[in-house]
Amino acid sequence: MLMNKQSFLFLIIIAATAAMGVYEAFQPLQAGMAFTRFLGLEAFMLLCVSLIIGPLAILDQKYIPLIEPRRSIGLAAFSIMAGHVILAVIAEYDWDIGSLLTYAPTLVSIPAAILMLVLALTSSDYAIKLLGAKAWKWVQSANYLIFAFSFAHFLMSATGLFATRNTAALANYSEVAMVALGIAVVIIQAWGFMAKRKRLMHSSRSAAEARHLDVEARHLDAEAQHLHAEAQQLREEEGRARALIEKTEKKDS
Repeated sequence: MLMNKQSFLFLIIIAATAAMGVYEAFQPLQAGMAFTRFLGLEAFMLLCVSLIIGPLAILDQKYIPLIEPRRSIGLAAFSIMAGHVILAVIAEYDWDIGSLLTYAPTLVSIPAAILMLVLALTSSDYAIKLLGAKAWKWVQSANYLIFAFSFAHFLMSATGLFATRNTAALANYSEVAMVALGIAVVIIQAWGFMAKRKRLMHSSRSAAEARHLDVEARHLDAEAQHLHAEAQQLREEEGRARALIEKTEKKDS
């Protein structure tokens, strides 16, 4: 029996996580810093996956089953992001909040962390009922801002893209892969947006054509009723004419 799409998606995520964890373990970094960066990469990967699912479902209906686990993936991204933040404060900055707030990549990441917290708190059926579907969807659209801030934070703080080991250039392939994934998110989101816009425009044209045909149908119906009334009038006049002719013939006879 073939694996369903949801199980296959989680298998890919788990395999990517394991591969990235093993790879990061061999990077020339202290254990605390290495694990902090691993959690950041993992959170960004899950965020990207959650943003790719929506446009994929728009582009091809066979990906619609992946919509259901998207919320769980987003919550997992938030949980891992929280671990990344806590560990960064402890392991990298030793609770020195002042130094942390003067570091540009950290300042960029703060809005992303706050927005992810808001989305995590509203990622429930109760929140949908409380806010209403329209408002809830508007709040959840903050995902795009989170991605922008997170991608900027990653690019500004990533040292593994051009890391060195024994003065030799060394590319951190985990970080290179995350850059490629981030670019893929932008491309697929744009592709899905254009496909959705094209579909909506087609639907609008179809609706306009349907309204036009409805107006024409009403006009033809009105003309048919008018012709029916004229025919009825002609029959009545014909009947009166025949009656008059018969009456005249009787008088003549």
